[in-house]
Formats: sequence, C-alpha cells, structure tokens
Amino acid sequence: MAKRRVYLESLGCSKTLVESEAALGFLLGEGWTLSDDPESAELLLLNTCSFIEAAREQSVERILELARLKGESGARLAVVGCLPQRYADELRSEIPEIDLLAGVGQQAELTSAIEDLFAEKPPSPSLTPVSPRISFAGLEERPLLTPPHLAYVKIGEGCSRKCSFCAIPGIRGRFESRTPESVEAEVRALVERGVGEINLISQDTAFYGRDRGGAELLSLARRLTAMDGLRWLRVFYLHPTLVELPELLELYSLPRVVPYLDMPIQHAADNMLSLMRRGHDRARLESLFGALRRERPDLCLRTTVLVGHPGEGDDEIDRLQEFLAEHPFDHLGVFGFSPEEGTAALEAGEAVPREVVQERVEAIHVAQMGHSEDRGRQWIGRRLTGVVEALADQGDGLPPDRSLDPLASAPFPEARAAVRTARDAYEVDGHLFLDDDAGLSLGQWIEVEVTGSDVYDLEGKRCDPALP
Repeated sequence: MAKRRVYLESLGCSKTLVESEAALGFLLGEGWTLSDDPESAELLLLNTCSFIEAAREQSVERILELARLKGESGARLAVVGCLPQRYADELRSEIPEIDLLAGVGQQAELTSAIEDLFAEKPPSPSLTPVSPRISFAGLEERPLLTPPHLAYVKIGEGCSRKCSFCAIPGIRGRFESRTPESVEAEVRALVERGVGEINLISQDTAFYGRDRGGAELLSLARRLTAMDGLRWLRVFYLHPTLVELPELLELYSLPRVVPYLDMPIQHAADNMLSLMRRGHDRARLESLFGALRRERPDLCLRTTVLVGHPGEGDDEIDRLQEFLAEHPFDHLGVFGFSPEEGTAALEAGEAVPREVVQERVEAIHVAQMGHSEDRGRQWIGRRLTGVVEALADQGDGLPPDRSLDPLASAPFPEARAAVRTARDAYEVDGHLFLDDDAGLSLGQWIEVEVTGSDVYDLEGKRCDPALP
C-alpha cells in the first residue's frame, strides 16, 4: 500500500516549529511521508498560534483556506497547537470541517489519534485538555524544517511570570526545564547530522533550572560549547531581571557563543514597566545595557517593545523613544498591544484607541530604522564569519511554503548570495549580501568583509575560501 502523505504548516514562533518537527518525526516513524503540495496530501496538518489577535486571525484564515482545499481533495484536516488549546470548543462548533483538534504538548499522542481518524474512530477530547500539557517527547531525534545548517533547541516550556499583557502562561503552563542531559543529547545528535548553529529557545530562557532550585543556563552553555563540531550557539529570550552583568560577560566569553543578546525590555517608562508587571525599572535597563556596551562593544543587541498598553500616554512613549535613542539596539521588534482574555492588562486602565496604537508602532519603527542603519555602518571594514543561506540560482533551498529567500527582498540590486553572520538571527534579522556567488553552496561557512550597509542589511565581499 502506498504511503500516506502529510502536508504540514507551522505558524507562529520557533517554539511552535520545534513541536511541528517533533510531531512530524512521529508521523514519519509510522510510515508517513512529507509532501510539499497540500493538494496531493491525505492529511493537512496545521500547527497554530494564538499569542495575539493578529496571530489568531492568521491561524483562522489558514484553517478556512485548508478547509476549502479539503473539500476539493478529500483530505483530512488536523489543527493543533495554541489555538485549539484556547478555543477548542469554538473551533469545533464554528469550523466543522476540522477533523481533529489537539492542544499543546500532544505531539507524541497525535500519531495514534490520526490513525484513529483514518480508521473512522471518533476523536478523543483528551487531546484538548483545559489545562496545558508540557511534553518534550520527540525532540532529541526529529526531522528539521529549517535549513540543514541550523536548528532550534527548546530547553524549557511554559512561563511562570505574570506579565500583565501575556496569555502564554495560560496557554502553555508554568515553566518546566528539560534536563541538561537531554538537551546535550539532542545537540550532539544535531551536530553529528551537520548542524552548525544551535539556537537555544524557550519562553523564558534565563529561567532555565530555576524551577528545580537554581539557575542552570550558564552551566548548560558550558556543556554545549565544549562539543566538537558546533560552530555557533545563540541564546534567545533573556529576561532583564534574571541575568547579572558578570554572568552575561562569562556567557559571551564562551567559545562558540555568538555575541548576540536577545533581551525583551517591552518598555522604558517606569510606570508602564510597573503596570506590565515586568519586575524591574528603567534604571535596571540603563545600568545593564550601559555596562554591556562598555564591556562588550561588539555585542549585537536585539529587543522587543510593546506599545499601546492601557495606561500609556504620550509622555510614556516619549520616555521610551528617549531610552531607545540613548541605548540604541541593533535589532528591535515593536508590537501593538493586543487585549487577551484572562490577562491583568484588561483591568489596567482605559484602552488606547487602535489607531493611536498603530501610530505609536509606526513611530517606534521609523525611529528604529535610523538606529539600525547607524549600527550597521559601524560594521563597515570588519571581517565576519557567516553561513551562505541563499544563492541566485537556488534560492534558500526550502520548499515554497517554508522559503524565506532573502535575495527576493535584497536592498542591493546586484546581490547574488545572502550570507548570515553572527550578528543576525535566522528569520528575524538581516543578511550580508555578496555580488558574486561563484563556487558557493548553501550551508557553506565563509569569511566576509563588510563593505557597505543599508537599514537592516550589510553588503560585503568574500575574503577567502570556505572555512573547514
């Protein structure tokens, strides 16, 4: 009998992507094959996001599109992840075309549920429990949906914070750390498969180990950076209250840890930080980032900010803009406030009108363009190591539904190759572009010299042959 084909889409963040990879691994282990064409697949599997309103809208829109396709092809439709974790009953009643719903942490149970689906057995409601389930099943050996030279490694799940605006604790549960042995085993297996860049992720990475009684992120990084074959270790999502300067300096002194700090600040006005329940004030940010710039001027800084939270006025936006001008970030993501069920922000004060929220998002974005451009110019003349991620005649090598081909939007018209250096994270940051792709291959590590810059991207030339 021919193998059944599954078409898989993963919406939202890298943490969701890892769960999609784990679920796919279980399916492949039972004889399924991955199809890049939804029209030829017997199963349409969509992993969703419901972090904010825009993510929910995207998820619902894609469910409806796949439901229409299901009606034409006769496939089965399974919707999993954050959206059914929050809204299983609504999805069942409003989109009856969905054949199977599963919440978060159900990757190990999903395969048997799908087999039951094709055997015409009724779906189990246990896959959409009211309380979120944390599972690390299937992470250590799984197929990758990223380019083969990089992988995300989830070191924990859930969040134990009570930020006023965030629904993640209700969707994902309280933070739970993986064991360092399991993380090390996964990274070792990935490196043996040729993965050169490991990206450590979780909802609150600096919290790693604290649910067991002590901070363990630094010790984990020491274990991983001692591993032969690993080129880059990148650490995401460090909360400002959980790391001190000596720890950060030691972390970024480790071999293979790239000089890239991802620390979400969300705001810089003291009253907003208090309303948001962030656990720190502006002075904390000024002290930390000021010291980091003095001690490690080579460190690339990324952050996110949230504007439009109830209680925010023009004065608070001015203080945020002032802070961002005094402490410019290389990369910054800005989000408009999204009212979320069950969060404290709904009781924090008068809502900011949507049009005002959007104006503030755009104002921060425009200002950040200038900061990013200034930071980019400082790299001109420097030599950097990077990995080739796109070529003019090949794109990025990924199927259309997963392609992020940076050459398609390159700001340099003669660009023939896109190289990502340590200062840029996959998917969220920029690239360095070359006008010559002779002899290059995807996933190749090379040395480049920066010769020019744009707002978010760099231009350069190759310095020498491929690195060993």
